[in-house]
Amino acid sequence: MLTYLREGKKHDAVLQGGRIGIQINSLIPSQSEEINQIIEKGNQAFNLSRLQDALQQYQRALKLSQSGSYHQNEANSFYNLGNVYSLLSQNAQATEHYEASLAIFREIGDRQGEAQSINNLGVVQKNLSQFPQAIKHHEASLVIFREIGDRQGEASSLNNLGNVYSEALSQYPKAIEYFEDSLTISREIGDRLGEANSLHNLGGIYSSLNQYSQAIEYYKVSLAIAHEIGDRQGEERNLNNLGNVYLSLNQYSQAIEYHKASLALKREIANRMGEAASLNNLGLVYFNLSQYSQAIEHYAASLAIFREIGDRQGEATSLNNLGLVYSNLNQNSQSLQYNQQALAIQIQINAPDGLWRSWGSLFYTLQKLSHTESAIFAGKQAVNTLQGIRISNLGLGKNQQDSFLKDKTQVYHDLAALLIEQGRLAEAEQVMAMLKEEEYFDFIQRDSHEDVRLINAGYTSAEKDIAAELDQFDSRLSTLGKEYETLVKQSQIDGQTKARLSEIKKELEQVESGFFKLLSTAQDRLVQANKNVVAAEFDTPKLKELQQKVLDRHEAVFISTVITGDRLYLLLTTAQGQLARSSPISAVELGKLVSDFRNILMHPKSNLADLKDRAQELYAHLIRPLENDLQQIKPKNLMWALDGVLRYVPMAVLHDGKQFLIEQYGLSLYTAAAHSKWREARVDAWRAVGMGVSLAHPGFGALPAVPNELKSIIRQNNKEQTGVLPGEIYLDHAFNRATLESVIQKPENRVLHIASHFKLQPGNSSASELLLGDGNRLNLDEFRQQKAFELRNVDLLTLSACDTAIGERGTGGEIESFAVLAQRRGANGVLASLWRVEDESTALLMRQLYQLRSGNKPMSMAEALRQAQIALLSGEIRSGDHDYRHPYFWAPFVMMGNWL
Repeated sequence: MLTYLREGKKHDAVLQGGRIGIQINSLIPSQSEEINQIIEKGNQAFNLSRLQDALQQYQRALKLSQSGSYHQNEANSFYNLGNVYSLLSQNAQATEHYEASLAIFREIGDRQGEAQSINNLGVVQKNLSQFPQAIKHHEASLVIFREIGDRQGEASSLNNLGNVYSEALSQYPKAIEYFEDSLTISREIGDRLGEANSLHNLGGIYSSLNQYSQAIEYYKVSLAIAHEIGDRQGEERNLNNLGNVYLSLNQYSQAIEYHKASLALKREIANRMGEAASLNNLGLVYFNLSQYSQAIEHYAASLAIFREIGDRQGEATSLNNLGLVYSNLNQNSQSLQYNQQALAIQIQINAPDGLWRSWGSLFYTLQKLSHTESAIFAGKQAVNTLQGIRISNLGLGKNQQDSFLKDKTQVYHDLAALLIEQGRLAEAEQVMAMLKEEEYFDFIQRDSHEDVRLINAGYTSAEKDIAAELDQFDSRLSTLGKEYETLVKQSQIDGQTKARLSEIKKELEQVESGFFKLLSTAQDRLVQANKNVVAAEFDTPKLKELQQKVLDRHEAVFISTVITGDRLYLLLTTAQGQLARSSPISAVELGKLVSDFRNILMHPKSNLADLKDRAQELYAHLIRPLENDLQQIKPKNLMWALDGVLRYVPMAVLHDGKQFLIEQYGLSLYTAAAHSKWREARVDAWRAVGMGVSLAHPGFGALPAVPNELKSIIRQNNKEQTGVLPGEIYLDHAFNRATLESVIQKPENRVLHIASHFKLQPGNSSASELLLGDGNRLNLDEFRQQKAFELRNVDLLTLSACDTAIGERGTGGEIESFAVLAQRRGANGVLASLWRVEDESTALLMRQLYQLRSGNKPMSMAEALRQAQIALLSGEIRSGDHDYRHPYFWAPFVMMGNWL
């Protein structure tokens, strides 16, 4: 197997399950002995990677076999020659010889030979970017291997299927499954070569997912086995990919060392595809070192080889990389040419990972050329392609999904930023909402029919026209490419076929010329057309409903944030329209500011002056740019849709130098799941159910203030004077699964107040658990799937507990994820906490909130929360000598969704 990485992606040409070394016993003794000796010489040369020597020996064996009509030996010779041509990247000859061997194997009934020929035909088709055909052949070989009980062949087919799904289709869950199954079989039968190949391929998956420590571990074990068994091809591919991992870790000297070692070995064994890959990867290292002349030299050398051997995917990668170099040199016209050439190839072969990267490169180049409208179109193509890739990877665990997204979310943010700069705010909102909804999906693992990754970035009318023309070019390029490859691999090419090949080449040139013209004229067409584009084209029903039902009626505004590399954008939506402002702070600086702020905020004895200093810094970036607008609009409520690390910040604590933001405005977090739930709850109809845990359970500490908290909120009969709302209390053992199911189903129970521990493990629904009072757990899988847990009657779900809204790690999406799930289950609003809070102060705040909400003077849930927080902040509410003025005690509680 020959392996290399392009732009951090693994690409293999697997050669396994070979019939090299098969001895032929059905010949007459003298002839049989001579042919067997020739085959053995070929095997020795092949195993030592002396491919030209192996080629000569197998050709001699084939000639002798054909002269005596020894069909079995003839088939074996054809097959072995196919293996050599495959490693020499001579794909047409490899295809011809594999097909010849296949025909004979079928004729003589050799099922094993048939399966191996089919399997390796799939390898060649993958190398030619004919991915559906490759899958078809590998699956067919797998069926035969299983039928005849060939475990080594079965492992080979599984490995090859994994390679297609990982490299070409970016479907990593399927690939991991195939590689792990192959690894299991190889270890069971003691196949060290197969074991090394599977380990290497798994390393490639984790490298693609940016999980580098795991990748290094797999590669080094695979390298050790390859060295032990003398597999030189295995050695060079592991050296190469270790070089790529160290490049990703910015350990450049180690990367160069591994790549140079790999390159030397590939040249020694005449592996042209591998040589091109190593040159390309060395170019990547020099590019990252800003040694651009050396990068260009290596990319150009790799491009020449990829073109020579017909590796279209490799050719596209080298072209794209050359475009990146020239872009960094500000030679943008040259960069554009390379980008467009790479894109044309990616469209033809339809390799999703390469396709989104090519569109992304074009997006950035067009921006530098100030071709803004066509850059936006290219950016939409990039994110829509990524949407498709993410749908294919729903089976990945959360760690893997996070890692996969690590180098990809930036294009969403940068596209949104460009749209904002152009005043195309609704489109920017759509792009960012799309990314945030995907984050929700990752954390709560919704059912696939609810997956908003099916949504793509919308087009303007003019963009739709260009996209339609692009689809026509896509179809034509793909059709011509497939026909060309079919004709080229024919064993006999007659005059008519040659003439047709010549016609196809001319047609491809014409189609590509038209494609390049479309790209070059897109800017002018879009500029002219977009003069007449109105914002209403992207006014979504959700936005209109928000403006009409909430912003206009309840004196509110909606603020959405977009974090980019060097700037924070703020989108302000009012009942009348939208506007954008920004602050010049980089994503790195903002992340550090948020981290420093939370480190102070989450310690109740921290210095309040230091805390206010940090809070004022955040205010300067989040509110100051909007201050004049807010002073003119005079809203009472701010609804926030926060991006990334900002979701770790309680907006209530922002400080203008005189007061906290909560002292000026009611605050809430917007969730998309609330868009159909904007209605004012009938407070006079509120009946509450309080459920809580006070005792310690394994893994969870006691919450001794919970009984008093529930009693201060709920009165169970007219004799009780302390409770604010009528209802029922279920404490400790009375709070069990059956009770929870029962109270949820009663329509009169409008408030569900749960005072217990809740731990959210992002992406792991079965490990995200609510502690019940009897010590049992309710996990998110059950909560999400079982009809008994529908919350359609609940106006407010309060999670008065520890760690209810935030997981142990994450990038911010987990903050709102459970609220989204609860609202999709029917709840209108959700109140939860951002960090672990003392239960005594929590009890005081909760009682005050409900008392205000259910009092004679009607107020929204957000306003009730605001006043309850101010009561603790001002010292109006305290417990004896205990003072809860520090924001640690009152700030973590956030209202999400419907706050009316």
